[in-house]
Amino acid sequence: MQRAPLIAAAVAFVLIAAVGIGIGYQFFWRSVDVSVNGQEVSGKLGTPVDQFLADNNYFGVKAGRLLSVNGNVLDEQGGERCSVISEGEAVETSELPEMELADDLALTVSDGLDKT
Repeated sequence: MQRAPLIAAAVAFVLIAAVGIGIGYQFFWRSVDVSVNGQEVSGKLGTPVDQFLADNNYFGVKAGRLLSVNGNVLDEQGGERCSVISEGEAVETSELPEMELADDLALTVSDGLDKT
């Protein structure tokens, strides 16, 4: 008769753990398909877009250049790393760390802009 509370506690623990894992998977661990330049790419839900871009070598786009005031090239890769458009709007480079991967996210990634 002493086993009934112990079995009930074990069953409750297993159920709570299963629900917790299900919730964690749904909101934190699952992969999502993101459209990048018209192609589906898989990424982990909630990953910052700047990290996703770096992990995928910026999808092969060229970095912008750093130019002098006279227009001379000071550094071939000193400009913006890439340009990103989401939902028809340009995304500032400073916003990429706060922007996260989510379902149905569509990105257009192109060469970075030059900086003077």
